[in-house]
Amino acid sequence: MCGKITEEARKTIFNGSWKIQNWNAKKFYLRGLTDFRIAKRRRAGIEIETVKKKYSYDCYLPDASGIKLRVCRDFFLSTLDLKKDCFNIWLKEEATSRNHDEGGNERSEGESTVERKNKGKIEKFCETNLVHHLRKNQVMFLRG
Repeated sequence: MCGKITEEARKTIFNGSWKIQNWNAKKFYLRGLTDFRIAKRRRAGIEIETVKKKYSYDCYLPDASGIKLRVCRDFFLSTLDLKKDCFNIWLKEEATSRNHDEGGNERSEGESTVERKNKGKIEKFCETNLVHHLRKNQVMFLRG
């Protein structure tokens, strides 16, 4: 698939990516061009918990018509003029943030980011606002 993207398209992608001023926006752009997935292949007899590389990434670049085509990682990195270490660090941040909450605790499978944020906001609201308006014995009942 790398051969389907022309040099002109690569120059356009390169110039567009380096016009982005904010580093967080660059990370977001990079993450938009990659798909995160759990690594498919493992050597026989190796436990998933003991493996360093748990995740893999598929890289995509848009062609002249804007359709994302899957490309090899080297082609992707050379088009965007990124070092492999930078790429790995930025995407590793995404992988760990998908599996851990803001406090570093492992996330449960069914709980989404929105659900966790809303749950925390509701709990905080209840502690600060509702308790203030209740009677003393009701507060003890709710907390106990």
